[in-house]
Amino acid sequence: MCKVCGIHVGDNLQKICLSMVTLCLQNLQKGGNVGIDPCCISVDTAHRWEQAFSKYGQRLVPLKENLVDKIWESRPPHIVAPVCIQPLEFTGRSAKEKISDLREKLCQEKANAIVVTTLDEVILVGWVH
Repeated sequence: MCKVCGIHVGDNLQKICLSMVTLCLQNLQKGGNVGIDPCCISVDTAHRWEQAFSKYGQRLVPLKENLVDKIWESRPPHIVAPVCIQPLEFTGRSAKEKISDLREKLCQEKANAIVVTTLDEVILVGWVH
């Protein structure tokens, strides 16, 4: 679990999250603003970040447009391709096993579906698909 935003993430994502927040905390003055794209983070994460930054007198400011999109003139086109199952050497377990585990967890939680909202979840669902 990320120590800053409180969400369950892998080690690499936690390092990125901690690094980003640490960078802002170390380089912004009290009263500084941290711009965020509200389309890229969850409301829960925004609230957690807001609490973390407010301890240092900083605040989150939701941006109306994605600044990267605004300046990225030579952006390559989106590639649309079918999802493929990765080899076992990369995934560690078969898609069948992962689907079975996901279904079991859904049953334990008495859930009928899973809502996929972040890239790491999309990759996970890609892996269990």
